[in-house]
This record gives sequence, C-alpha cells and structure tokens, in this order.
Amino acid sequence: MRTGIYGGTFDPIHIAHLRMAVEVRELFALDKVLLIPCHYPPHKAGQPGASAKDRLAMVELAVENTPGLESSDMEVRQGGTSYTVTTLEALKGPEQENFFILGLDAFLEIHTWKNYENLFSLAHFVVLSRPWNQARAELFHMEQFVRNRLSHLVDPVSCDGKFAVKHTGNHLFFAQTTAMDISATRIRETVAMGKSIDFLVPATIENYIRKAGLYI
Repeated sequence: MRTGIYGGTFDPIHIAHLRMAVEVRELFALDKVLLIPCHYPPHKAGQPGASAKDRLAMVELAVENTPGLESSDMEVRQGGTSYTVTTLEALKGPEQENFFILGLDAFLEIHTWKNYENLFSLAHFVVLSRPWNQARAELFHMEQFVRNRLSHLVDPVSCDGKFAVKHTGNHLFFAQTTAMDISATRIRETVAMGKSIDFLVPATIENYIRKAGLYI
C-alpha cells in the first residue's frame, strides 16, 4: 500500500490543500493520501483559530466525495502536542510504503523537529515547491539545505530532484503542484472582515464555518 501522509493544522482546510493532495497522489501513484489534522501544532505560536474537533470535522467534509483522499483522526484522538515522528512510527508497517508530504518552508526547518534524524527512516519525503518561486531556484535551495544540514543523513547530490536517504532505501523528492497562492491565514482574516470566501474553500467548508461561527 502506497500512502501519502499529509499533516497540518488545516485551520481551515482549503482548495490548495486538496488540489495538492490530489496531484501528489497522481504524481507518485499513491493508493491514497491521508489528511491528518494535528491536535496541537508544536511549531506555531498561539492556539489554532478553530478547535481540533472543528478542524477535523472540516477535513472530513472536504474529502468525503474525493476518491483517494481520506481523513484521519489519529492525532486529534491522541491529544496533546502532535509530533510527526510519533505519527510516522504509528503508520509504519511491513506492507506500507509511506510518503510524507510537506512544503519547502517546513522542510527547511526539519532540523528543529522532534527526533528529526529518525524521520527519514520512517517514510519517503515529498517536498513541495512554494507557489510563488521558480522551481529551479527552489530545488537549488533544497540542495543547499541538504548539503549544509542533512549530509549525515541524505546524499546531498540529487538526480532530477530525487535524493537518497543513507542506509534506508528511502528518498526525498522535490515536486511541483499547481501554484495556488491561498493561505489559511488569509481565509481566517477574510471571514473576520465579513467578506466572501467563495472558491477559496469547498462550499461545505464555508457552510460549516458560517454555522459554527468560526474565525469571527
């Protein structure tokens, strides 16, 4: 089973999250992509704008009619601070080939994550280009980071955006998906101003936000 693992605050989940998950699934021939809202994020200051319960409910609504995308409540159910290493350890199995999905900005801070040196043995990593930069420059930035920070774990020489993780058989992949400059921060601010978020989030998510009175 080839599974994409896409974690985050999802505060709220939006169109760019969903489109990226669909494209990564196709690019890497994944059987499914799990979208896993965290209970409490370790790398963001302050509390999320919506509760873990509400963020999970929105993820469930967002993926319910999209084949190949699934929600998971594992981090919300566990409670406390959510750590990637704990999630990847729980999802590892003999019949599993897991692909952890994250953006380049998050990857460039991977050395600050809990037990980061263990992460690369638990899954392949799919690192996504930011939507506003040129891919070639982004890949160069990733190569420099691997060389300067991760050379004890990863072969710093890439082959068309593919890096080998030493002694594991796993890889880091640099990938591009459709550029969509949409952020959860912008959506929360737009809701707070009483403006429309049509086409930034699925209609079911907009309805949920309105009915639950989130972000106002």
